[in-house]
Amino acid sequence: MRVGKYAFFKQSRYGVAWQLQQARKQTRKLRTYLGRMIRDIERKLPQLDADMEVLLSRVKRIEQQQRSYRAELGFSGTTNLGGYSALR
Repeated sequence: MRVGKYAFFKQSRYGVAWQLQQARKQTRKLRTYLGRMIRDIERKLPQLDADMEVLLSRVKRIEQQQRSYRAELGFSGTTNLGGYSALR
């Protein structure tokens, strides 16, 4: 079975069910799988053609993305939002 596909489905289900800690865990797994795939491709194909180089650069950019929306919304680690209803 494809572990990345299964982890993606689990991450989506956890997010919909507001089980955010489990969703973040699956997201970390997905990022790990993506990094492994990138390193494997670079190791096995040292000379990439132009199309593969474009795809690999896009994938690397996706891998290096950080979660930045928390800072934009003004969240901090100590802020009490008042529970579930405050998030809606």
